[in-house]
Amino acid sequence: MNATSLKIPPELKSRVQNAARNANLSPHAFMVDAIARETERAERGQQFERDADEAERHASDTNRVYDAAEAFAHVLAAIRDEPTERPKARAWHPSA
Repeated sequence: MNATSLKIPPELKSRVQNAARNANLSPHAFMVDAIARETERAERGQQFERDADEAERHASDTNRVYDAAEAFAHVLAAIRDEPTERPKARAWHPSA
């Protein structure tokens, strides 16, 4: 593992030390874990944006969408092994 210097304000350093102690971790391990979790969250957000862009392109290209409430009701009914009809696609009208 490569060493990296991280300068943090004294109050944050104290908070990290307390939180690490409560989690039975060293401050170093606590910070590495926090940075890893935040990096993962940021990457998921970026992937969400890419997926949303792709979904919008697909809706624009096909001009077909499904009502979210109808789609969720269909999925829930299918999970419960209840009879259900697939929602009907309708024309897409972009919002902005």
